[in-house]
Amino acid sequence: MATATLPSAAPRARQHLFSVAEYERLHAGGFLSPKDRCELIRGLLVEKPPMNPPHATALSQLHVRLLGLLGLTACLRSQMPVRLADSMPLPDLVWADGAFPDYSATHPTPKQVRLLVEVSDSSLAADRGEMLELYAENKIAVYWIVNLIDGIVEVYTQPRGGKRPTYRARTDYAAGQVVPVVPGGKQVGTIPVSEIIP
Repeated sequence: MATATLPSAAPRARQHLFSVAEYERLHAGGFLSPKDRCELIRGLLVEKPPMNPPHATALSQLHVRLLGLLGLTACLRSQMPVRLADSMPLPDLVWADGAFPDYSATHPTPKQVRLLVEVSDSSLAADRGEMLELYAENKIAVYWIVNLIDGIVEVYTQPRGGKRPTYRARTDYAAGQVVPVVPGGKQVGTIPVSEIIP
């Protein structure tokens, strides 16, 4: 019986990692549009999954509740970029310092983000893993995951960078509880979980 020797695997092609500046130029040049729903994650273009009705409902309810708590002048940005060192994610909701005109020339940076929220169903593993590490590494002070799978709001604080970035503190809030809104260590109000998660 004859045996054949299989050729060795071809070397894997190198990926081109985009810088934040290159990504911005792709948008400015019209190569990417808002319809593309792409975000830059550690140099790679990543397509955002379509939004299902529970996700849209939770995002809308949280947006309305935060506006009611913070006022109409609060700079709440929904699915708009945050400018990190090597990434430009499109979080579901960001409360940024200042007013909307402050971001007419650039997107918020981590120091300007008071609260960042991801609404999670199919993206839960990534939001607890890669995205949590990315936000911790960039010192996003307060990160919420609206966890539609388990019906809880996960609040992460005390980011730690380094080789294994993470958050030192996590508190979960379930149905019947209220989530404190605490940017910069000062509580500005609370939101019932039942008014966020459908």
